[in-house]
Amino acid sequence: LVLTCLEKDPNNRPRDAEELFELTCRCRTADPWDAVQAKEWWRQHLPELTGTLALPGSNVDVAPVARLFGAQDPHPLARRALRPGEGATAVLMLINIFVLLVCYSIIKVVREPLILLGGGAEMRSYAAAGQAIALMGLVPLYSWFASRVDRVKLLAGVSLFYILNIELFAVAVAARVPYVGVAFFIWVGIFNYSLVAQFWSYANDIYSRDAGERLFPIIAVGMTAGAPLGAFITSGWFASGVSPQLILQSSAALLLVSAPDALVTDAQARQFLSGYQVIFDCL
Repeated sequence: LVLTCLEKDPNNRPRDAEELFELTCRCRTADPWDAVQAKEWWRQHLPELTGTLALPGSNVDVAPVARLFGAQDPHPLARRALRPGEGATAVLMLINIFVLLVCYSIIKVVREPLILLGGGAEMRSYAAAGQAIALMGLVPLYSWFASRVDRVKLLAGVSLFYILNIELFAVAVAARVPYVGVAFFIWVGIFNYSLVAQFWSYANDIYSRDAGERLFPIIAVGMTAGAPLGAFITSGWFASGVSPQLILQSSAALLLVSAPDALVTDAQARQFLSGYQVIFDCL
């Protein structure tokens, strides 16, 4: 069959998938093997060979395939439990979103006095409108950039870009640049939407629907804990007289910590998922 497919003359090769299937069916094996035996083998082994994580770069859940071959659904409690190999990635994701939300909460608390000192409540309403307009232009730009770089470069590039932005704003605040509060208010909205959306988009990329239903509530604990903690810490700093530029420096440091965590998470996920690709190709 292999030699037939490798024939130099195209007329001697199988013309289409149907003819290739017919040739395959005429092949003889050393041991008898039919559709019934194949189904039984997959029924026994597919659940242990395949998990519920998505394959790299896809969102394919192999659980329906397992059910197709007769595998039984796990107990409801088992469906919510961590599977072997999932714990490390889930913990890293939890830490990542926790650090991101602490960082964002710190920035958000700094934003309010800057915009109020820079023009009051009226200027704040104008800045909110400017934020919406800026997002309309930046969302397509971000989509264009994300479609042209791989996941690791996207995670690292966006994080480094925002770290640079925070440093520039810290310098501008220290130098009392006019209307820096307005620019910072608009930027914070963009920072919030893009970074958090990027995290959950990445999580959706590496987890299937079934795995997401089990693991996303665990990961979201970091999100729930990070936001109030960041606000509490920043309020204490303001009460102690810490300057806004120094507080912004701390948020940049947190974002710098989250970047390598995201890269380690990606490497961990790729290593765990690499073994599933072979099985999926066979299906």
